Amino acid sequence: LERKGIAQATYALNVNCRNALRVTENIGFLTTPQVTYRSCLQAEFPGEFRPHFVRGTESAMQGKLKELLTDLRKKFPPEQIVVLSPRSTSTAAALASAESGIKLHELDGPMPKNGFSGYSTIHSFKGLDAQAIILTDVVDLDDALFYTGISRGRQEVHVLLNEGMKQSYANRIVR
Repeated sequence: LERKGIAQATYALNVNCRNALRVTENIGFLTTPQVTYRSCLQAEFPGEFRPHFVRGTESAMQGKLKELLTDLRKKFPPEQIVVLSPRSTSTAAALASAESGIKLHELDGPMPKNGFSGYSTIHSFKGLDAQAIILTDVVDLDDALFYTGISRGRQEVHVLLNEGMKQSYANRIVR
């Protein structure tokens, strides 16, 4: 490519160096256009990628978030878990933290404070990663932020989705 007299190199990413195998595979299934990697450097770690379909209100979403955080803290130190949202205000993480006393801290840098899990917008966390990611407040699987969010988790990615998105999600997996 050449733009205003400056030559630019392009390079296709064929090897996923960040994510565990199941995370890498699901990134490929869920993105549009599909991202295809020839290999994954973390292939020896299967990892986990799970959608969680929640029926009902925002309080049900917050309850599921609290449940996931409790489960993940049995596997990872709290600082290695980050909750991401495409929204900057009224996120499930911020509301859950304020209302239920979950130890979540809004990130003002790349890592959560000791003893806390962090939460952030996907925009602010771009270029960073954590061992476990919980993606909340998703309303559009076609959004580029969705890809960015699901690709931040090294070992585990959990996506909280409204039950109304179940068919759209299933269509992505089987295409």
